[in-house]
Amino acid sequence: KTGSCNYSPDDCFEERTYLHGTCGGKPSCYIFPPLISLSKCNNSKATYFYAEYQCIPNRPKLNVNICSSSSPLERVDGGA
Repeated sequence: KTGSCNYSPDDCFEERTYLHGTCGGKPSCYIFPPLISLSKCNNSKATYFYAEYQCIPNRPKLNVNICSSSSPLERVDGGA
């Protein structure tokens, strides 16, 4: 919606994948989105930035089930 700075299902959007190169493999990341024209949206300017991310552990972690007497530890390997 014009003039709104909140997500709406009717919003026009474009997917960008450059964040992996900017933030991939780092423990933290700062993003300063540029005010860009969206070609799929009649070159209108983006009014907000939405990102989805997933943190992937780079070392094994242990899950401990304190209720189990037979096998309380479960190793979960990270993949980064």
